[in-house]
Amino acid sequence: LSEGVRFAVARGTPVRAVAPGRVAYADWLRGYGLLLILDHGDGWMSTYYHLRDIRTELVGNWIEAGTVIGKAGNAVPCGGHSTFAHVHLVLWRFGERLTADGLSIRGYTVHTGSRDYWGHWNNNATGETIIVNRGAAECCLLNGP
Repeated sequence: LSEGVRFAVARGTPVRAVAPGRVAYADWLRGYGLLLILDHGDGWMSTYYHLRDIRTELVGNWIEAGTVIGKAGNAVPCGGHSTFAHVHLVLWRFGERLTADGLSIRGYTVHTGSRDYWGHWNNNATGETIIVNRGAAECCLLNGP
């Protein structure tokens, strides 16, 4: 999981969808651990790793940006746990894992920082910063879109 953006947060922090879409999968997946896959349409998908209290009842439903999809955890795919809670968010386009910096998805753009756990998301229409992550800050629309 070298691509994507990792957000360091307190264990149990609500994790919210970064953009509207249909929940395609929410469960344990061998080799990946507990994750949620969100299909945004037009070939775009986002995946959220290291979750706990994942909202399996959302599978098949269309959700809006900002919908709580689970909570941040620190489980790792091979069992056990990482040294701190975090969410690993990966964006996909037509099945290919993407480098996240500068990508826009359904009206929101990600800007990665110079190192892991740094970056922010912007609402393209308003310019508002909706996620700020400065090493150990808020995660995935914590305060809503």
